[in-house]
Amino acid sequence: MITVKHIDASETYLLRQKVLRPNQSLEDCKYDSDYETDAFHLGAFLYDELVSIASFSKEIHPDLQAGTHYRLRGMATLPNFRNQHAGSSLIRKAEQVEREANIL
Repeated sequence: MITVKHIDASETYLLRQKVLRPNQSLEDCKYDSDYETDAFHLGAFLYDELVSIASFSKEIHPDLQAGTHYRLRGMATLPNFRNQHAGSSLIRKAEQVEREANIL
């Protein structure tokens, strides 16, 4: 069963590197927005193993009527754990977090 939890930005770096940036250094997998006040990071765990991650940061977009939104960045799932609903579980949790923050 997939469990989704808030995680620290530093917990996303290795998975970002493995899946999204395999030819780059771990340092290159850090985003400027990782530690912004309104940023949050989620991890999907299967039997205590981190198998999928997603990072969200609050942004203002001039073309959106509400102006403020959360940007999804750095979402990744380990290849052996795809098609097990880890990614969709992360999105559902992110929507819940954003609703509670009155963003959605």
